Amino acid sequence: MSGCRCHDWLPAGLHTGLCQERQALAARARLPIGELVQADIRGRMARGRDTYGTDLYAGNGREALRDAYEEALDLAMYLRQAMVEGGIEP
Repeated sequence: MSGCRCHDWLPAGLHTGLCQERQALAARARLPIGELVQADIRGRMARGRDTYGTDLYAGNGREALRDAYEEALDLAMYLRQAMVEGGIEP
């Protein structure tokens, strides 16, 4: 392992990957958050086009409020998972 002790409990290969991610995050931290969010939105739009063959439009037959609520529930699950894994109490 490197001199880094941020993830010293991980196997060496995984540790190296996480440290590289941490360095990449530090580089991205210099960018305005709005630009990062815009890039994320563009990526999601492209993924939607690849998956569904079209952009998302109103009147597509889906219940947007229900879809958003279900996504919010998924978000809560992922957040709680990250908290448990990080040893963070609510």
